[in-house]
Amino acid sequence: MTRTTLLILSVAAMTVAAALAVAVPKASADSYGCTWAPYGDVCILIEGDGLHVDHVRVRRAKIDYGLICNYRAVLTVRNKNGRLIDRRKKGPHRGCTPVWAWFDWYPDRNYPDGSKICTAFYERGELQGKPCNGVHD
Repeated sequence: MTRTTLLILSVAAMTVAAALAVAVPKASADSYGCTWAPYGDVCILIEGDGLHVDHVRVRRAKIDYGLICNYRAVLTVRNKNGRLIDRRKKGPHRGCTPVWAWFDWYPDRNYPDGSKICTAFYERGELQGKPCNGVHD
């Protein structure tokens, strides 16, 4: 195998391992989770303490060194009954970014116990991934 092929396989294996390691989508305070996307993944990072959420990041990565073009993202929060309690948008970012692209939100608020935070990442108008994590006390 060539060095490039080994590098790509190594990155793919690490991505699989990371996805399996974060399979439990519920955490208080800080949490992280990923979902598969074409040629890579989309991940959510939530930072806070208990029910208080300070920061949410959605991150898109491509393992093929491809460009991420004309992208936007949406953050949604639903309570344990599924009712939408918060929705925020970012973008669009016009143009292309190599390998990694992300958006940040800073809600700085408490969400009800059992809420579900999701971040949807769109590229060229198509949903690439929608990772979610729960908020609990």
